[in-house]
Amino acid sequence: MTPPASDRIVVDPPTAGTARERLVRATSPRDRLNPVPSGRYDVVVLGAGAAGLVASGILGATQARVALIEANALGGDCTHVGCVPSKALLHVSSQVAAAQRAIESGWLDGRVEADGAAALRHLREVRADVAASDGVERFEELGAEVFFGRASFPDANRVRVSPGEQSPSPVVELEFDKLILANGSTPLLPPIEGLDGVDALTNETVFELDEPPRSMVIIGAGPIGCELGQAFCRLGVEITIVEASERILPRDDPRAGEVVAEVLTREGVNLLTGRSVDRIEQTTSGVEVRAGDATVRAERVLLAVGRAAPGDPGYAALGVEVDRGGFPIVDAHLRTTAPHVHAVGDVALRSRFTHMAAQSAMNAVTDQLVPFMSPTIDQDEAPWCTFTEPAVGHVGLTPAVAEARGLELRCHEVALSEVDRAVINGDTEGFVRLYTRRGSSRIVGATVVSRDAGEMISQLALARSAGVGLLRLAGVTYPYPSMSQAYQNIGQEDLLRHRDRAAPILRAMWSVRRAAAGLRRRYRDGS
Repeated sequence: MTPPASDRIVVDPPTAGTARERLVRATSPRDRLNPVPSGRYDVVVLGAGAAGLVASGILGATQARVALIEANALGGDCTHVGCVPSKALLHVSSQVAAAQRAIESGWLDGRVEADGAAALRHLREVRADVAASDGVERFEELGAEVFFGRASFPDANRVRVSPGEQSPSPVVELEFDKLILANGSTPLLPPIEGLDGVDALTNETVFELDEPPRSMVIIGAGPIGCELGQAFCRLGVEITIVEASERILPRDDPRAGEVVAEVLTREGVNLLTGRSVDRIEQTTSGVEVRAGDATVRAERVLLAVGRAAPGDPGYAALGVEVDRGGFPIVDAHLRTTAPHVHAVGDVALRSRFTHMAAQSAMNAVTDQLVPFMSPTIDQDEAPWCTFTEPAVGHVGLTPAVAEARGLELRCHEVALSEVDRAVINGDTEGFVRLYTRRGSSRIVGATVVSRDAGEMISQLALARSAGVGLLRLAGVTYPYPSMSQAYQNIGQEDLLRHRDRAAPILRAMWSVRRAAAGLRRRYRDGS
C-alpha cells in the first residue's frame, strides 16, 4: 500500500460530478494565482484545517499581517475526510435503521433496501455545502493572504511555498516573525505483513467510493472504526471489526463500550476483540485478513487504527524538536522548543478532535498577542463524542485519569430506562454518569450513552465549566418530557442523600417550628 502524502487530502479533479466541482471551486481553485508576498508577515499559519482556519481568521480580524499556507484544500480533515462526510453517512444510515425499526414494529409496511451509492453521493453533496463556508474568499475578507503549495523552511524565519506542477503560481518565499504549525496528522499505517500489497482504505479514501463494497474488514474499534462499521452495516455491507484491545472504544467507560458492542452485534457487525492482525493478503475476490485464530475474507479492508505525524516541513531549521513519533514537542501553552513557533491541532494534541483543534488555535493566538494572559489546555479533560447509535459522549475527568492523579471520585448514575423521554423514544440502551470528587457535589466529569449523547454531553460540559453541582441540577426546571430529566433524577437522588444526612437537623428545626406555633396559638387564645 502506498502511504498517503504528507499533505494528506487529495481533492480529485472536478470530473466526477457537481458536488466535487463545488468542493474544488470553494477550497482549492485550480486556476487561482497565489498573491504576491507583501513584505514580512507577523504570523505565518501552516495548514488550513480547523486549527489553521481559526488561527488565521482571528489573526486577520486583529489586523495582523498573516499568511495562510495550505498544500491542498482549505477545510482540512474534518471537512473533507472526517467529521462532515462521516456524520452525513451516519445520518443516512440512521434513517435507514429507523425505517427498518418502524417496519419491524408494524408501523410501516414494506421492505427497506438501502442504496449505498446514493448515500455516498449524499455525503459528497453535504461536504460541498459545508465547504462553501471555508472558501478562499472568506479568509481573504478576514485579512489573511492565502497561498497554496508545499511549505519548506530554509531557516527559522523564512518559508518557501512550492505550488504543484499544474498550478500557475510561481515558487515564493515569505519572511515572518512568528509561526503557527497546524499541519495536522495522517492515518497510521500499522506494521502488518502484506499491507503494502493491498489497496487498503483509510478515512482519506473511503468517502470517495462510488458505491460501498459487499463486505469489509475494519481494523480498529475506536470511534472511526465503530462509526463507519455501523453506518456501512446498516447500508447492507457485511462488516467485521478487528480490535487488538479486549473491548471496543477502549478510551471510553468500559460499560459504554459494552452497550455499543451489544447494539453493533445485534445489528449484524462481527466483532473480533483481543486479536491483533498478523497478515493481510490480496486475493482474486478481495482481501484475506488473519488475526490470531481467525481468518476473515472480504472485498475491502479499512484501516482505522490511529494517526501518525505529517511529513517534516523542516523542523530542524525552525529549531523545533519532535518526539519519537515525529510530532512537535509542546508545553501546556502550545509553545514548541522554538520561542517563535506554536503548534496547534492534530500535530500538537493527543485529543485529536475538531473542537480541540479550534480551542488550541485560539489559545495559541492569545499566547502570541498577550502572553501574560495565556490560557493552558488540559487534554485529559477534553469533551468528545462517538456518534454511533447509541452515541457515547464524555467530558472532564474519567476514573482512570482521576486515579492517576491520586483523586477519588464518586459516580452518580441513572439508567435511561428510568428517564421517561428515553422510554417514549425507545432509547433505553444507555445511561448517564456524573462524577464528583468525594466530599463535593461539583461535577468534574460525565459520560452519556444515548442517541442524543452529543447534545446531552454539551450541556454537561457547560455545567462542569460553570462549576455547577448536583444540588443545582435538582433545582432546575426542565421541560417535560426531555432527556434532561436524567440530570434532574441524579440531582434529586443526591438531594435525598443529603436529606438523610441532615435528618437530625431537619427534625430539630421542625420541632422548634412546632413549639413556636404552639406558643403563638396560646398567646392568641389568651391562655
